[in-house]
Amino acid sequence: MKSVEGTYALVSNPNFGDQPSGLMILTANGYYSNSASRTTRPKIAAADRRKGTPEENKAIFDGSISHYGRYSIDDGKTITLNIQWSSYPNWNGITQKRALKVSGEQLSYTVPSPSSAVSTGPTEVVWKRIKQSLYLSGGAAIAASPGILERSVPADSGWISANVWLRPTAD
Repeated sequence: MKSVEGTYALVSNPNFGDQPSGLMILTANGYYSNSASRTTRPKIAAADRRKGTPEENKAIFDGSISHYGRYSIDDGKTITLNIQWSSYPNWNGITQKRALKVSGEQLSYTVPSPSSAVSTGPTEVVWKRIKQSLYLSGGAAIAASPGILERSVPADSGWISANVWLRPTAD
């Protein structure tokens, strides 16, 4: 099976509408980060995230999810997510197994029981790998993808890593 490590842009997730937005990062050493949302989430009228109305807060919460933790690929057909933290608290500390398909630069998995009222049964989520580049400059390694920039700089006590997140594209 082709290695799945890399950065992926969300292509399809029925729980987040026709044009979802999202990013998934799978590292070579088994860590992952996943964030997905509707592109149509409302803005908070008060322009202060702590002052959203109950309706605004519900629409924002219902229209997005983020989680991170460790992952493994079992038998090439299953991805196991050991979720350390999730914006949906019921997922904190649990393990999920999802049927996995990899074809070229596309990765998809099936969420058996999504935490959404939009989809009550299994949901296929489709991602497309984002092309990456690596630049070496003055002893620093810079990994860049359309929409992502990561720079690691050697320091006396080890490595310092800083991330800058921009809007990803699947092109």
